[in-house]
Amino acid sequence: PVTTWDKPRKRTVKGRSYTFKMAPGVAFALRWAGVDAVNIANNHINDYGPRGVADTKRWLDSAGVAYTGLRGDVAKFSVGGQRVAVLGFGHSPGCNDIRDIPKAESLVASLADSFLVIVTFHGGAEGARALHVPKRVEKFFGENRGDVWRFAHAVVDAGADLVFGHGPHVPRGVEVYKGRLIAYSLGNLCTPLGMNLAPPNGLAPLLLVWLADDGSLVWGKVLSFRQVRGRGPVPDSSAAAYRLIKKLSQEDFPETAPLFDEEGEFWPLE
Repeated sequence: PVTTWDKPRKRTVKGRSYTFKMAPGVAFALRWAGVDAVNIANNHINDYGPRGVADTKRWLDSAGVAYTGLRGDVAKFSVGGQRVAVLGFGHSPGCNDIRDIPKAESLVASLADSFLVIVTFHGGAEGARALHVPKRVEKFFGENRGDVWRFAHAVVDAGADLVFGHGPHVPRGVEVYKGRLIAYSLGNLCTPLGMNLAPPNGLAPLLLVWLADDGSLVWGKVLSFRQVRGRGPVPDSSAAAYRLIKKLSQEDFPETAPLFDEEGEFWPLE
């Protein structure tokens, strides 16, 4: 949440649960950094209740940052004459639900004829034990966090052109399904305080993707960063994030992983 409201709605337990919020200036920093759209469907958006959610939307509107993820919210903008719709999903109350796959298919299909559709989701288990995509429903502390593999394939079938996830706090593999790129988790990019930064948690990939006019993958590249406590992401000449994503992709998706080179780039198989 982006809010100054100081009354959290969430019960916290030291060492086991967290309450997060950000100052309003962060919304303007996102705009200054070139961020066009964000997904606010995640397991902390409700930490400060309806007031925190409303403040988040108000400050993002003020900063000119489009947002998606809550029911009914689609981020829409144009890039070089191409109409783009970003549709966010999560597993928390008030969000487009990653677990309701028929509804997700319907939402994507309603946009696919008029927009290049990007789907981004918060889902899957967390931590170093969650590097692999299990192709089943994942739970964390007993909470159903979706079957991200089934979800991603379903939204591509419905018309999505690019799908990428977050939530596990670690990178996961990528695959090319029906010509569309699916990146199952891009880990954390900038969490310099209050989070575990020991590898693989501290590996911070930044994904560049070139899509054809029809939304199919032409080329991709992983820029590898490594987080430093108190500082944030710094370039990583060892390319550890890329090497991990390459390894996981080939292990989890041996038939649909893209072709990788040694410089961080990748291409579809065909």
